[in-house]
Order: sequence, then structure tokens, then C-alpha cells
Amino acid sequence: MALEKTNAGGFTLIETVTVMTLLGIIAAYAAPRWLGSEPLVDPQQRLLARDIRHAQSLAMTQGRPLNFEITASGYQFTDASLAVIADPARGGNFQVNLESNLSIAGSDFSFDSLGRPTDGSALLATAQVQTISTGSQSATVSVAPVSGFVTAP
Repeated sequence: MALEKTNAGGFTLIETVTVMTLLGIIAAYAAPRWLGSEPLVDPQQRLLARDIRHAQSLAMTQGRPLNFEITASGYQFTDASLAVIADPARGGNFQVNLESNLSIAGSDFSFDSLGRPTDGSALLATAQVQTISTGSQSATVSVAPVSGFVTAP
């Protein structure tokens, strides 16, 4: 009776190298996001730009002026009585709190019922620039005078 060779099982060298390569690629992409202690400014910049555009469209839809106000922990949108407005898209108040290490700088402004940015009752003469920053990162969102066009370069 002849003895048969049996495969002991296990992984081949090619399989092991392939798996290690894939794990290295995934780790190189994911590790900076897990290890980073500072919040990312870019997502908050895009959120601020979207929120300003949304508030502008709410002012036009509702036919009333709305105010953009910077708060100690973020920003909010209020009506003429300075009460925080309800946002139908969020299902709650239109207030945004920034992540703990982020801060926002700039000045408050309003949108009139036509969606134009104003300073009090007069149309803005210069662009409004809001800056979101953390220790090493910063990003700006600007609102053009007269047209209210919002850019987040």
C-alpha cells in the first residue's frame, strides 16, 4: 500500500502577500483619520456654505428676513424677533454646534425676503467672510454682496 501525500493546508506565499498588501493600503488610508486628534475643517466649511444657502432659500420661500448669527459654540439662524428659526429639513431648530476644537470668526448678517444679504436694512457693500479654523487648519466661506452668492473655495 502506497503512502499518499496530503496537503497540510494553509496559505500560499502569493495569498499571504496579497492580503498583506491590501491591509497596508487600507491602513494607509484609514490610519490618519483614526489617529488625527484635530477635527477636519473642510467638512464643516461645506456644511456652513450649505446652511447659508439653505437659509437664503428659506428667506425667499417664507418671504421674511433671516439673520445669520455666530454663537459661542457655532452659528444659528434667527428671524426678526431674534428667535432661532425652525428648519423643516432638520426637523428642529436651525442651530449648528461646531466640533470641540473648531471655532468660527466673522460677522453677523441678514438675508432679506428676496435672499439678498443685508447689514441692517441696507444691502451689503462688501462680501461677508466667515472663517472656520482649528490649530493648523482654516477655511473660509464668503457671501457676495447684492447677489448673495455663497462660495467655499
